[in-house]
Amino acid sequence: MDTGLVVGHSYQISFSLVCDTTLQNGIAINHMGFKFTTYPTFDSVEMMASNHAHGSVSEIVSEIQDWQTFQFTFQADSAYTYFHLGCFFEDAEVNTDLLQLGNVFFSYYFVDDVWIEEVPLSVHQEDEFSFAVYPNPVKDEFVIDTSRKNLIRHVTLYDVLGNTVMKSSGNAAEPYRVDHLPDGVYIVVMDLEGLSPKVCKILKQ
Repeated sequence: MDTGLVVGHSYQISFSLVCDTTLQNGIAINHMGFKFTTYPTFDSVEMMASNHAHGSVSEIVSEIQDWQTFQFTFQADSAYTYFHLGCFFEDAEVNTDLLQLGNVFFSYYFVDDVWIEEVPLSVHQEDEFSFAVYPNPVKDEFVIDTSRKNLIRHVTLYDVLGNTVMKSSGNAAEPYRVDHLPDGVYIVVMDLEGLSPKVCKILKQ
């Protein structure tokens, strides 16, 4: 990272994943996530697989075609200067899905759209609101997956020019249809009860 985290400040972390089956990938896993450190590399497998991450995806990420985007909020407890993405848990702690048969089982993921952004000081005390938007890219409809779906009041979709192209009263369990929209990049804004809005990008294809 260009600059270290500030202790006590909150940050939004977002990344997109898709499972890769071209490199003899046999399994999909959960606990894909991130960890901040003050050192650039891990000295051993045991040091990396410490059964601790600052944020991780609880469900198994098994999508092999459409990118899934995950977002977390993290409050810095140290002046971390390095950011790592991966699975930091021992095999016994990880759930798996078999994607294809093979002699050796590995798990590979492509990662894209990684960003770390400091939350404005006025909202540092907010509770964590983690969510996933998938599929991404999207063809007909997308889903916002979160355990706190009751907090979503509205979901608004904007095009790259800032025009509102869709607005829906929010229940995150309902799919949001975009099959009527032209292909392109859109901004999803979630208006939350008692929290600042959450934002992510989707690609309509």
